[in-house]
Amino acid sequence: NHDDVDYIEPDFVVRTSTNGTNLTRQENVPSWGLARVGSKKAGGTTYYYDSSAGKGVTAYIIDTGIDINHEDFGGRAKWGKNFVDKMDEDCNGHGTHVAGTVGGTKYGLAKGVTLVAVKVLDCDGSGSNSGVIEGMEWAMREASGGGNGTAKAAGKAVMNMSLGGPRSQASNDAAKAISDAGIFMAVAAGNENMDAQHSSPASEPSVCTVAASTEDDGKAEFSNYGAVVDVYAPGKDITSLKPGGSTDTLSGTSMASPHVCGLGAYLIGLGKQGGPGLCDTIKEMANEAIQR
Repeated sequence: NHDDVDYIEPDFVVRTSTNGTNLTRQENVPSWGLARVGSKKAGGTTYYYDSSAGKGVTAYIIDTGIDINHEDFGGRAKWGKNFVDKMDEDCNGHGTHVAGTVGGTKYGLAKGVTLVAVKVLDCDGSGSNSGVIEGMEWAMREASGGGNGTAKAAGKAVMNMSLGGPRSQASNDAAKAISDAGIFMAVAAGNENMDAQHSSPASEPSVCTVAASTEDDGKAEFSNYGAVVDVYAPGKDITSLKPGGSTDTLSGTSMASPHVCGLGAYLIGLGKQGGPGLCDTIKEMANEAIQR
């Protein structure tokens, strides 16, 4: 027993979750998810977005890193901090794909957002729970201004975690601290086709937990589900960015979560209140198409 110790748990392995008047019109969108998020009806090919589109908002991508030089980011992506290795690059590709959906110029929802790479997963897409938590805590300090970061206030920041592992109190506590700091966080529900209550940080109630839908508004066969899921978003055959200047098409709740993170950044850019309450706003905007 020790007064400074709340609990002890294994350091689990954590992995990627892959398996208006001034509206701008983006026709023949390169990924169906853009048109689906922007419309009440499935099958569209056009994404309408406000010209502000996330300007003044910072998105922290807690993942495998970002190819910050990819031309589709238009110079809006920057390196934050590395908690897993000595290579400040995305040698896996997962984080770049995720960031592209959040804020790519062609492939993203929030086309004016600033993207920050927080690398917690290695070239194989895996990392330790403790390393992920370190990255979460760093991003929270930066977003809150404690690290002289790019976000002026927590309400102008969003975070995306397209990763997960076994249920972990430490991981959930770190996620709750981010929500308590007034930061909106989207989290992948996981790809085991099981109840997401068994995964972390997806099982933390204060975050916005995202499951994956298909192009015809069905549940993706791999997607986790359950009462902890807040919303479904496009996650099957999503095209986004790949390191080196190209693109890739991937499936997973990893691809669904950044649609919600990008939408959160977009809404904050329009003046909506940030923080965990933004998840309720997004849920109110969603269709009731999939039973949890």
